[in-house]
Amino acid sequence: MIDWLQIGLEFLGVFVGVIMAFWLDRRGEVSRERKEAVKLLKLIKEELEKNTGLLDQFRNELNVPPGQIYLPYYRLQLSTWEAISGKMDLIKNDELLVSISQAYFNFDMFTRTLERYLDLAYHLVKERSPAAELREQIHRHRLSMIKQVEEVKNGQKDGILPFTKKVISRIEDEIKHLDC
Repeated sequence: MIDWLQIGLEFLGVFVGVIMAFWLDRRGEVSRERKEAVKLLKLIKEELEKNTGLLDQFRNELNVPPGQIYLPYYRLQLSTWEAISGKMDLIKNDELLVSISQAYFNFDMFTRTLERYLDLAYHLVKERSPAAELREQIHRHRLSMIKQVEEVKNGQKDGILPFTKKVISRIEDEIKHLDC
């Protein structure tokens, strides 16, 4: 005679075992994704901190007397962003992802603006513009670049530098959250 109770128990055991195997596999996959996301966020944070240091140094060097012809050049780093942009789906916090994207967009626009200003200064010197006119234009460009780095709106600093510092802080919070 067929022992239905034993067959039922064996079936239930196999069923529960398969479900547990899937659950454990998924849990391991989620853990690996979290670890990978933490590594990505640490790389991004490191690059943002380097760029923040460069922007801070740039801003300090721009604060020269108006009569001087000086426009420093710093190349902000974008290599981590370019290298990992295909893995950004590991970052599940959409708001943070948008902020990181905005920070790198700001870096790109800043670099492009700086290159345009340097090109303009080169052409002014090449065309032998009068010294006073040249100094005035370069001074206006310096002020514009300072504004871009630390722009103040409604009593709050809202330029590239303060925004990037906020993003770094949010990345640190996300790393803490994921490392739990």
